[in-house]
Amino acid sequence: MNPRFLLALSVLPSLAKAEKTFVPVDMVALGVGNASIVDVGQVTANAFPYGNPSTAGGGVPFILTAANSQMWAARNALGGTSQNDVSQVFSVPVNDIYGVYTLANTYWGVAGTYVSYRFDFSDSTHYIRQLTNGVDLRDFNKFTNTFANTVNGTTTKTFYDDPFTWSRIDRQWIDLDAAGYGGKNLTSLTITDTGGENVSRVFVVAMTFQSGEAGEVAIVPVPEPSAYGLALGGLVLAVAALRRRRKA
Repeated sequence: MNPRFLLALSVLPSLAKAEKTFVPVDMVALGVGNASIVDVGQVTANAFPYGNPSTAGGGVPFILTAANSQMWAARNALGGTSQNDVSQVFSVPVNDIYGVYTLANTYWGVAGTYVSYRFDFSDSTHYIRQLTNGVDLRDFNKFTNTFANTVNGTTTKTFYDDPFTWSRIDRQWIDLDAAGYGGKNLTSLTITDTGGENVSRVFVVAMTFQSGEAGEVAIVPVPEPSAYGLALGGLVLAVAALRRRRKA
């Protein structure tokens, strides 16, 4: 086959992303939220990429609103201002699950402390994934030098960087398939903050599950229309050239 034809196909990888099956969670409808993105000072109201769904992070849909119950903040939960563990169970039945994306950060995030995600499945098995501050989670304040200010850049990446304030929100990818739990039926997710006031205190803005297919969708910038036009134009020309040679 003509190498130009193969090259034209190779510049269109985003077409495959449409085959993923996503289950975005309506956090407001769950009824366990206790904070608004804007009210707690995380983002600028008119700049945040709200949507039902929003795909601002590149390919993964999240339901994002300015509602008072959009996010769950461990600090606002019962006992949240103490040094005790704080947990919340999210009833999120999803069949044939392969992974989950969350939008989450911490209010502080002392390096080395962690937040746990416990996944319970219909077959009575469970999986616990510990998210470590400084690796998987970090302080929402992008200018801080006191608390965890880094993430690994692979399973956790920046989702939103507020252009008007010091705030940011990161996206985590938990690969249940790689952990040996792919294809199971999820019943609930329990998030536990093992830190405390001035130590950790996670907040979870949104979550989206991946069902029916394994593999992460990377955060990538949306190509400019001209890039799509160039790729498609090259593809058309390559096909036309291939047809002319066959006729000859």
